[in-house]
Amino acid sequence: SHNCITKYLMASYADFRHRVIGIMNQQFTHIVRILFYFIAIQFLSGCIANPVKHTALPNWVQAPPQSDQAFFATGSGISLFEAEKNARLSLASQIKVNVSDRLETRTILDGAFHREYFDQQTSVNVSDISLSQARVVKQVKLGLSWYALVKVERQALISQQQRQLKQSI
Repeated sequence: SHNCITKYLMASYADFRHRVIGIMNQQFTHIVRILFYFIAIQFLSGCIANPVKHTALPNWVQAPPQSDQAFFATGSGISLFEAEKNARLSLASQIKVNVSDRLETRTILDGAFHREYFDQQTSVNVSDISLSQARVVKQVKLGLSWYALVKVERQALISQQQRQLKQSI
């Protein structure tokens, strides 16, 4: 009878332990599920409360100002330095042109006839120009990109080129 009671207690204890572990597993699973839902709701509510802002580019980036007194150009880059450099390159490409003109005249005298031929050639070449007068007038960072607007006064550019021309003569 002692053996019987021991077997009964052992079987009851094993059954009890099995049930307790099952209940604990169910509760643990339930707690993990609740915790997951709680974190997901917090994350989503944070995203809704703080949406990602997509800021449109300023007008001056898409359409630089136009003026009879100055040249303008924009540039972009991953740093402010790169944006300014690209804006200066864009500005230089607008204004650094060298126009040369060659006119050749030939006169042919053939007895009583007199003929003149004119041959004119015009060429346009990009040449080096110093943009020391150019300055950054606007800059902005949007997302991961920088944008810069540079300006050079036409009169300052002309004066600078005249000084360079006088120095080279």
